[in-house]
Amino acid sequence: MVRVRLFASLREAAGTGSLEIPGETVEEVVGRATARFGPSFARALGTAQTWVNGERAGPATAVGDDDEIALIPPVAGGTAVVRAPAGLELATLAVLTAALFVGNALSL
Repeated sequence: MVRVRLFASLREAAGTGSLEIPGETVEEVVGRATARFGPSFARALGTAQTWVNGERAGPATAVGDDDEIALIPPVAGGTAVVRAPAGLELATLAVLTAALFVGNALSL
């Protein structure tokens, strides 16, 4: 049996992070997983990348009992925006810098 590792939405759809499935090719193993876990798994699988033993693999890739298939859907991150200071930020910086210079000059 081939060990199959599932990540992100595939893990959620299957309800498990790993399982063992028989098959001689990636296509056979993934087909059996899809039949087992249903439509939500199939939808998530549509955009997933397939890796066998750490190498990118296609449907015809042969697999055996000692192999591991990893199914990894695309990972989306947050939308944190990093921007350069402008406008109000620069004005605030200028006022604070001036206040520090004046404060320092008055303490002499």
